[in-house]
Amino acid sequence: MGCKGFGIIFNIHKMATKQSKKISGKHIKRNPAFALFIAIIVILIDQATKALVGGMVTSGDQIAPLPFLNIATTWNYGVSFGLGNDAAQDQMPIALLSLMIVVALWMLILKQRYMSKLNQSAIAMIIGGALSNLIDRWNYGAVMDFLDFHIMGYHWPAFNVADSAIVVGVIIWLIFTKDT
Repeated sequence: MGCKGFGIIFNIHKMATKQSKKISGKHIKRNPAFALFIAIIVILIDQATKALVGGMVTSGDQIAPLPFLNIATTWNYGVSFGLGNDAAQDQMPIALLSLMIVVALWMLILKQRYMSKLNQSAIAMIIGGALSNLIDRWNYGAVMDFLDFHIMGYHWPAFNVADSAIVVGVIIWLIFTKDT
């Protein structure tokens, strides 16, 4: 983790010095309670869907509700989208890096005096997704993924609601943040 982890934290801190784009012509005073609410909603939805799927689909089985989608329980020992899943890894470095990113993002929300609701929501989605996947790492030693999209025999790496929240949060944050 070492230098790489601190580089990520430095880049997040660097983004903290950027100013969010004006929404409807004005900045909105940041509201940590709003961000916390969004993060908790992401965690609850992700954990609920994992519990539902875990109760319906046993490991190795799958349900095909659509021709391009399988619901299949898989365990991710690596990072997003199964990267680094090949080797059995110690979960501690991944968990610590995730926790450092969550802390840095939460500090960003607390540090900014004004931040659009959209950017607060985006950062909260990242925090909620990361924390929900950390819950899985803590409880199971891996993250449960279950959404398996495919077309003509090609499969996108399986993912979950938390992964989706992280990706959507990052995209929104990057689009609606600009250099000052």
